[in-house]
Amino acid sequence: MQPLTNYPTLVVEKGTVLMLKMHNEEFEKDSKVFEDRLYLHFKKFFDLNVSFFRQLSDVIDEKMNAIGPKSDFEWAITFLFYRSYKLYWTILILCEKGFASEAGILLRSLMEQAINMEWIAKEDSDERSKLFLEYFHVARKKLYDKYEKHGVFHQLTDAQKQWMKSRDEIEARYNQVKNNYPEERFWAPKSIGCRAHTTGAGYDFDFYYWYLSFLTHSNVACQFEYLRPQEPTDAFIVGPNYSSVDVVLHLSYKYLLVASNRWNVVFKLGLDKLLLDLLSKLEDISVIRQEPESNSQE
Repeated sequence: MQPLTNYPTLVVEKGTVLMLKMHNEEFEKDSKVFEDRLYLHFKKFFDLNVSFFRQLSDVIDEKMNAIGPKSDFEWAITFLFYRSYKLYWTILILCEKGFASEAGILLRSLMEQAINMEWIAKEDSDERSKLFLEYFHVARKKLYDKYEKHGVFHQLTDAQKQWMKSRDEIEARYNQVKNNYPEERFWAPKSIGCRAHTTGAGYDFDFYYWYLSFLTHSNVACQFEYLRPQEPTDAFIVGPNYSSVDVVLHLSYKYLLVASNRWNVVFKLGLDKLLLDLLSKLEDISVIRQEPESNSQE
């Protein structure tokens, strides 16, 4: 076999591995112009979210090492909150670059994290937290079976192997909890829709979550985000654009705020005034949704 003479190589300089640039300088210059215009067009949404992100990041830096989960409930809330924060961070990066439709896929997940936090905290918190956490043993058993079936154990990192341990241990823990999960694909006994409606997120679930699911599952209905009807042929959108930036930034802010409030309440962090101020700022740029008119005759 002949060597690939044009194959890109990593450049090592003074012990630092430098990644190859994805684009040339002209492309990056054009991208920067687009991003500046995008920011100006959605300035109030970007400014609001960046301010929230910076303030919350400061709080996390201050509180992360000062508090630690002491129960299943606190551990579940901690895990879901920090995952929500990281999802939100990623969403902001994508929106800044003009990929809000793709960020919508992560927004769907962020909504789930916040809904799960509220559902777990609503009632029977200890039991629901335990159900959430012990699902790990079901998922790990399924994952182990797949690793074994496809012979990929040699590809795992040392950290991943630590989670696998031994088949006997995995089987034993799985057998201890499996009866709590009659439908092993899901950790909760109620659907995400039921959880949303019982935690006050019914409208967002019925519309936004439903629509974002089209993006997530590559349903043809997502063509609204990727295709513009034109003559004589349709135009496909394959790069950054203005689509959905305001909606995604608005809802991302809202659901990270929900998650932050629950984290604050559970750990008694004293962030009530800050969170109320952040909520007020969100309301300032929100559109009042009109309730549908009743069809009944008076």
